[in-house]
Amino acid sequence: MSFQLNLAINPADLQALIDEGQQIVLVKSTPLQTSLAWLCLPPLANNCIQWNENYYIYAQMKRVEVGAQIRMDYQSAVVPGLYDFLPFGSFFPALNNPQPNIYSISNQYTQQPYITVGLAQPIRLNGSLAMVNPMLAYAVFPNNTITFRPVNQVTIYLSNTVTTSQLIANELPANALSIDFNTAHETNTVYDPAKGGFVLAGL
Repeated sequence: MSFQLNLAINPADLQALIDEGQQIVLVKSTPLQTSLAWLCLPPLANNCIQWNENYYIYAQMKRVEVGAQIRMDYQSAVVPGLYDFLPFGSFFPALNNPQPNIYSISNQYTQQPYITVGLAQPIRLNGSLAMVNPMLAYAVFPNNTITFRPVNQVTIYLSNTVTTSQLIANELPANALSIDFNTAHETNTVYDPAKGGFVLAGL
């Protein structure tokens, strides 16, 4: 199943955003106290973002603090299920009867106090080749298992301090726009200078 987000900015507003160094930030929603900047992109008159509900799991060999960028040391395309992260640094499927839309990682790597694991998702910008960008991040201790269920909700806002794959606090701006793509596979938005953010087109 494919999804598409269209972002439009009137020419009168576009130059002001460029002069301010603003970027458009997309975040996949999470119940945690932190989020990941799934994609940061420069403002253009029209941007088209596309993705499918396909996922990768990844591991980074250290804990990531707020403000740092995720570096996916190991990654693997997966279907729902339980995966062991093995001592020699690779993922191996460990469950034959997974639940739909549930992904779990069991950390069998015992050489460090903890690692960072999570989900990544391919995303296409303006028809380009898909980029596999992290969208969730969790610290997990050795011999522990963490489970996550991705949510197909995207939050959009502007920032001149955030970059792609950066771990950010979950206190998003009040003018951020959240869109639930479980109810609409394509959504059109437009920049509203009065709000200082994006709104649904036609409202």
